[in-house]
Amino acid sequence: MVRSQKILLDRLGISHLRAVAGGSLGGMQVLMWAVCYPDFMDSIITMAAGAAVPVQGIAWHVIGRKMIESDARFNGGDYYDIHEPLRGLQIARMVGHMTYLSPKSLQSKFGRRRRGDTRQFEIDSYFEYQGRKFAAQYDANSYIRVQAAMDEMDLEEQHGSLQQAFAKWRGRTLLVSFDTDWLFPVSEVERVEAAMIANATPVQHERISSPNGHDTFLIDYDLITESVRTFLSAKA
Repeated sequence: MVRSQKILLDRLGISHLRAVAGGSLGGMQVLMWAVCYPDFMDSIITMAAGAAVPVQGIAWHVIGRKMIESDARFNGGDYYDIHEPLRGLQIARMVGHMTYLSPKSLQSKFGRRRRGDTRQFEIDSYFEYQGRKFAAQYDANSYIRVQAAMDEMDLEEQHGSLQQAFAKWRGRTLLVSFDTDWLFPVSEVERVEAAMIANATPVQHERISSPNGHDTFLIDYDLITESVRTFLSAKA
């Protein structure tokens, strides 16, 4: 993914970037940029991302992918003659969505409340809605490949250590983590921070408190805007 982005920039005649920024999978790609093309940009910003997906995140991802693959209509990926959204993809999205939330946000948004006068839980109704919406717009094969790519990235495994992975990166770095994010806990971001500090790389780690879990960077703009604005406006 990162290599293709670099090829595009080269083709467009862009030889240097002021900053590369992203969250979640995008944040993982940002870290890969620092590893693969350390001289191409002045700074990087990552939010809710680490150098590898922790095992509990991989576990949920694997379950979701298996749900898609076990859907008879998926047909090994050759499902394009079917014009109805795949149920397997809907459920996989429900599973994936769980990793973006936190117990606190689930309780405040849904609790054990029921849907109207029915016995259906509000959380059930919400997941059904999110699953249908996602499956109507997204390709199941793309979902499998993008998520698997996320799981396969492991900078420590690929380079022997995180310090070695970031050995050539000397640009300014802003890392943003969220205290209720269990897909990429604060401790995972701290591993990246420690490696950069060991390399004497200028790094700033903003630890932000929010009840919105992994999705904080998509929801609570006010919590991250000032840090990003200040970081980008600072002199190199």
